[in-house]
Amino acid sequence: MRRISTFLVTAALASAMSAGAAAQAPRGESDHGTAMKSASADTTFAQKAAMGGKKEVTEGKFAAAKAANADVKAFANRLVKDHSAANLELMKLMKGKRVAASPEPKAEPQAWRSQSGAAFDRAFIEHAVEDHEQDIALFEAEAKDGSDPALKEWAAKQLPTLREHLKAAQDLKSKLQSTTR
Repeated sequence: MRRISTFLVTAALASAMSAGAAAQAPRGESDHGTAMKSASADTTFAQKAAMGGKKEVTEGKFAAAKAANADVKAFANRLVKDHSAANLELMKLMKGKRVAASPEPKAEPQAWRSQSGAAFDRAFIEHAVEDHEQDIALFEAEAKDGSDPALKEWAAKQLPTLREHLKAAQDLKSKLQSTTR
């Protein structure tokens, strides 16, 4: 059932983004393949951003409840707050394009989730560093190369916060490593 929902969301995103790209194409442009290719990339970005944002909130809530270190709890709560706000903006943007919201992400079995205490804190922060490095690359690509102006602008607007999250996670990683030595 979840695969069908994901497929339907992907199809809806592709349809809406294609319509948006076609509407923005210059008059007389006959290469519809280029518009579809760009719309497809924007659709992929929007889908990844929506699912990733929901995942960040879910993981942040989990980490805030389980973390032993107060700084890790605070960081996790910040992820929840910031990604919740970004998710609302993206959903409004996608609603304006008449695109259905993405389904809730399923919890992936990850080693950091099974840890406890200081080991959990270190594993979660390591995961946060890796995750935000990937997010920044994804958002930079959309901000630079996206074809949908609204999505490009939204992606660019999110980059400073994602970079702050990465820096905070890297700082926490160093701090947690130095306390275990």
